[in-house]
Amino acid sequence: MVTKFLVSRKTLPALDMLTRFTPLDRLSAAALEQVVQSSSLEEIPPGKLIFKPGQSEEESLFLVCGEITLISDDRVVDTVVAGSEAARGELGAERPRELWGWTTTRVTIVRTGTETLRALVARARPKRGKGRSAHAKPPTGNGAARELGELQAHLAAVEEERTAAGAEAAALSQDLHTLQHRLEETEAALALARDQLRAQEDLTRRLKAIESERKLAEAEHSRLADQLEAAREELRRMHAGVGHAGPATADRSPTSRVAAGGKDVELPALRVDPAQRNALAPEELAGFRLTPVGAANRRGDKRAAHQRSRERVDG
Repeated sequence: MVTKFLVSRKTLPALDMLTRFTPLDRLSAAALEQVVQSSSLEEIPPGKLIFKPGQSEEESLFLVCGEITLISDDRVVDTVVAGSEAARGELGAERPRELWGWTTTRVTIVRTGTETLRALVARARPKRGKGRSAHAKPPTGNGAARELGELQAHLAAVEEERTAAGAEAAALSQDLHTLQHRLEETEAALALARDQLRAQEDLTRRLKAIESERKLAEAEHSRLADQLEAAREELRRMHAGVGHAGPATADRSPTSRVAAGGKDVELPALRVDPAQRNALAPEELAGFRLTPVGAANRRGDKRAAHQRSRERVDG
């Protein structure tokens, strides 16, 4: 960003600094004061364009501090450094301008009105044969010493600015390193979070599978409990003298006998589903002869066939 402010005794206490520029070195103190009133001092960062070909505005530019690169047709024509012989004159003095002027470093320039400057120079031009020559060397002595001191002060300011820029660059580098370290830590935390999320998803799937198996087991347990209760109910009915077909039924055909008081007593056969055999208490099975469900049917069929065979013989 370009900042402008008036060149005054407050901002430039020693106006003799302007006398190092041509043609400002030909002006009196009063004329320099007029130049000051119509001028501005600008600080411009590097990489900025300050003039270009074809411009014809009536402003004259003088380089106080820094470095300017002059370019023509994509070719560097010259590099003007503040304090050098090339920097004594006006920058891009031709009208219209023929070169591009780019700031190589941060620069300080004086911008003044060309018409005012030309008029003051014309009035200050000495008559033929009188005064000093237009090509005379600049004054020496106290003025040169002051100019040298001002130049050294500007160089010191430039060096301080360079040092400050170096410190700022070092601080930015440290900040960049810190941000890079934080970025690495964030990436590591994200990777850990992704691993934990995958583990949690796996655990959720396992819990769902376990819950499904638990529900199946509960359903199977309920089914077996219902069957067991039905078997016990059947046993209670059989003990009460009531029997009917079911998972456990009594077959009171005389297929088994035991001695009781000198007499043979018939024990009813109890047909039991093998899957429920171990679930029945011994007292519930007392007084019955256990027979698998399928086996009783087969024995009944054999007895029925034997009975029919005897009837045919008797007939």
